[in-house]
Amino acid sequence: MPALDKSMDTPNHYRDLLEQILKENEKTDLSDNNDAETRVIFDRNTDNYQLMRIGWQGTKRIYHCFIHASIRNQKIWIEQDYTEPGLAVLLLEQGVPKQDIVLAFQAPFKRAYTEFAVG
Repeated sequence: MPALDKSMDTPNHYRDLLEQILKENEKTDLSDNNDAETRVIFDRNTDNYQLMRIGWQGTKRIYHCFIHASIRNQKIWIEQDYTEPGLAVLLLEQGVPKQDIVLAFQAPFKRAYTEFAVG
């Protein structure tokens, strides 16, 4: 039997990993507002993964995206991240190599100065 090409499984592994990390973060209290709820949104068809806070604080609408990540070209693109210690750190702890993580919230010219992939 031929050896399994690990690159064929990489997107599924990254999908599972992102879902796991977001579900774990969903359990943490992201604000003092009890009238808003935390939602994890997965779309495996478009490979977009989000952690949102949605609801009301009195008459003020709460609609905040804490994490938005996507998978493109077998890399995890971190579009937005307002968490500590940060999605990139959590991905590294799970064994994702730096060359497979793109800090998409950074301008493309700045990515070359990070330890991560440029795109």
